[in-house]
Amino acid sequence: MPIAIYSDPRFSFATAYGDPYQLFSIVFLVRDWQGQLQTKTDETVDAQFFSLDKLPPDLPAMYHETLEDLQRYSGQVIVK
Repeated sequence: MPIAIYSDPRFSFATAYGDPYQLFSIVFLVRDWQGQLQTKTDETVDAQFFSLDKLPPDLPAMYHETLEDLQRYSGQVIVK
């Protein structure tokens, strides 16, 4: 089920080449997981699951905000 949609202009960034882009992200809450996580794909080199008390130290601010929104989630989709 979707819990949040992020599309605010403050989520605008630039690529390493200086090309601007606007982030549009839909965050889903997943309660059941089956299968095995693919750790390496064309877009990932070391995908992992983390417990909330053992997050990577270099986690981008956007993900911290998403985790805070998850804590506040009450059944209504959060739109930013």
